[in-house]
This record gives sequence, C-alpha cells and structure tokens, in this order.
Amino acid sequence: WSSDVCSSDLWESVLPPTHFLRLGRSLIIQPAKLRATTWQSRDETLLAFHGCENTLSIGRVLAMRLRQMLRDGGPTEV
Repeated sequence: WSSDVCSSDLWESVLPPTHFLRLGRSLIIQPAKLRATTWQSRDETLLAFHGCENTLSIGRVLAMRLRQMLRDGGPTEV
C-alpha cells in the first residue's frame, strides 16, 4: 500500500465536506453516525458510533474541537 492510499488528506478530498468532519491530522468522522460522547477524564473522551460496538478515545484538544464544530452546526459545505 502506498502512503497516499491511506492518507487522510486523500480521504478529505474525496469525502463530501457536508457529511464529514476532520478533527485532526489523521481523524475524520461522520457526525451523523455519532451516537454518544462520554467524558472519561480531563484528557479523554470516548466516542460511540451507531453500528459499532467499539468506542474511539480522543484527547482533550480533539474533544474541544469536536464540541466546537458541533456547536457551530457540524459539517458545512466549503
């Protein structure tokens, strides 16, 4: 596999910006699939998604970024 195949930059250019949020360098989520956010500690928040039993752990900076993006109305067309 080429590093370009798995690049989040490539995915960001392909995925519709109205349906996906880029939280960090290597993390893009689909907010419509977000089922719950659970605060674990000052430095950890768990994300749960519809159709997935596993949770995704994110740090404080990404959690704050997600909260702000969702507060601002989620994905928007660029």
